[in-house]
Amino acid sequence: MFNQAITRFKDFLWRLPWGVFLLILLAFLVLKNGLWPVPNIDLVRSISLDLQANPVAHLPRQQYLMYSYVGPFLGHWLGTNVSIQAYVFMHFFIWLAATVAILQGIRRKFGDDLGRLAGLALVGLPVTTTCLVWLGDSDVFVFLASSLLFLTTSWVVAFLVGIFFGVAHFELGVLIGAALLGSAWLIGNPRLLNGRALLLSLVGMVLGRMALQEWFEWNHFHLGTDRFQYVLTADPDRFARGLVEHFGILTLSLFGAFWPYVIFRFEALRETRRPLFWGLSAWLLGAVAILCIVLDSTRIFALLSWPLVLLLLPGMIEEGARRDELRKTFLACAMAAVVFPPLMVWSGKVFSSANFIFADRLITAAQDSEPVFPDNYKMYNDLYK
Repeated sequence: MFNQAITRFKDFLWRLPWGVFLLILLAFLVLKNGLWPVPNIDLVRSISLDLQANPVAHLPRQQYLMYSYVGPFLGHWLGTNVSIQAYVFMHFFIWLAATVAILQGIRRKFGDDLGRLAGLALVGLPVTTTCLVWLGDSDVFVFLASSLLFLTTSWVVAFLVGIFFGVAHFELGVLIGAALLGSAWLIGNPRLLNGRALLLSLVGMVLGRMALQEWFEWNHFHLGTDRFQYVLTADPDRFARGLVEHFGILTLSLFGAFWPYVIFRFEALRETRRPLFWGLSAWLLGAVAILCIVLDSTRIFALLSWPLVLLLLPGMIEEGARRDELRKTFLACAMAAVVFPPLMVWSGKVFSSANFIFADRLITAAQDSEPVFPDNYKMYNDLYK
């Protein structure tokens, strides 16, 4: 009976025109996750108010925020920094446009089936929750840039995306770019992943970071703490405790309802493409290892693993799987995600996309200039002053 229900729902979704499918998908993603400002939204927005000033000069533990400069630059240039609401909604509409562009790009490059499968993956994977719970931070730009690196084989586009990555989030950009470059070498198909273009993107990331550093020097910001220094100077016990205390939750939430699919895919690769299996396994283990040195564990893992999930999509690595079965598998995972929503761990507390209290979301929180997680916001300031 369950199989018949899945089959009927699958047939219904695949008969829908692409535009209608996208509209339903986006509406569901927004209603399911809600719109949440990043906990330190006041400080993040303050960077955009004057690009030639350093609002975190007196807060050394928060100077790393300056190294996610795309959001503040766009907020300043577009004039969307006039209020917290406007600034957060700017990031939301960028996410909206990025999601449509990414799914359209996947559909155009790999066909309608994979475009719809990627859309269903966004329902169950934590990357959408990450973007919509952390509105105002760099997550939306990392999601967009990593997807573009996967989709493009153009040297020029890859180089420009690299520069964009270097200004938006250099550290994650290098990790994702290197992982995709290694995958390109293992796959050996330049029409899927162009190794030279990805190598050029890494050059662009370095140049973007250098240009950002020069801008800081030109304006005499004299920043003392970037992300690497932030991690190195933090108390490692704090990260270890968070990992141990929330290990069970992290294990369940990192891929959400898509863990069975990921395991199935890796098992198939182990039989058919052993070098690629070991390469992607190293990527996955590297993303897991990051959990040991970050407080917002699920957030970073979600961003690092999204391109890996794209690589695991059917047909891209010639597994020969039956598409009808894959449609039903993805749909079942997406439906399971409705019951078991993606969870997020940040600063020792657990949040999920199941928080359907609209009064605590963007509208009320932004009007009062208060974050949606007031307890965490106080703890954030106490920890990082």
